[in-house]
Amino acid sequence: MHLTGLVLAAFLALTPQSAASPRRVPVGEWGGPHARLDVQEKVASLELDCARGTIDGALRLERGGRFRAKGLFKREGGAEMAQEAAPEGRPAQYSGTLKGNVLTLHILTEDEQKLGPFTLERGARADLVKCQ
Repeated sequence: MHLTGLVLAAFLALTPQSAASPRRVPVGEWGGPHARLDVQEKVASLELDCARGTIDGALRLERGGRFRAKGLFKREGGAEMAQEAAPEGRPAQYSGTLKGNVLTLHILTEDEQKLGPFTLERGARADLVKCQ
């Protein structure tokens, strides 16, 4: 009986943690050229030079470190901002990959505009140039 317990403990120790719980993009600040991403447990906030957005839900990773999520996207500055009817933004699709501490992010807006890739590093400072 004691040997069975040892075998079970060894098996559990060798089983990847991702099998027990889904892998996610780690919580924290991610920064890079023209982008900053604040990842929380159930939501992420994005800030770009001339836009911002929110990503709904946890950023769960699939095979190869890929993720897809829905959210909102809002342009800022100039005529775009004055004409924006939805104060929170419009629907958008976010996708990307995580490799180590580097996250590559793509955005597909409601009007089929593709933005990115944005390369973000965990704990790095964002380099933003805000629009007027």
